[in-house]
Amino acid sequence: MGQSFVELVRNVSKSRQGRLFLWMILAECGVYTLSYGAGKDSTEFNEGRRSIGLFLIDAIGQADPTCYPRILTEGLNERDSTGYDGTDAE
Repeated sequence: MGQSFVELVRNVSKSRQGRLFLWMILAECGVYTLSYGAGKDSTEFNEGRRSIGLFLIDAIGQADPTCYPRILTEGLNERDSTGYDGTDAE
């Protein structure tokens, strides 16, 4: 593969749409919510999703240390202006 994961994240994060996309993935991974679920299996599943999100946050930080705060700010602004919280949950 030509580009590393961090390089790909760097390229995606250059645009506002790319940063909103990353914010949506992080929200779906559950990094902004508790992992605790109704049972052990549910909690473990949620922790697995969260682990992917933490991996992505680390890659974002390696790609551009100033990017993650922008992702949060833009994502929260999107939520505040549209009501969309980054997830597909109803």
